[in-house]
Amino acid sequence: MNENKKEYSFSPLSIGLGITAIVVVLFTLWD
Repeated sequence: MNENKKEYSFSPLSIGLGITAIVVVLFTLWD
């Protein structure tokens, strides 16, 4: 049960980090 909770918390974190990385790369390329 604890492992399931950890995976659930990692999903949004991974998505958020991925979006942030894409935005940073896009902004750098646009500059």
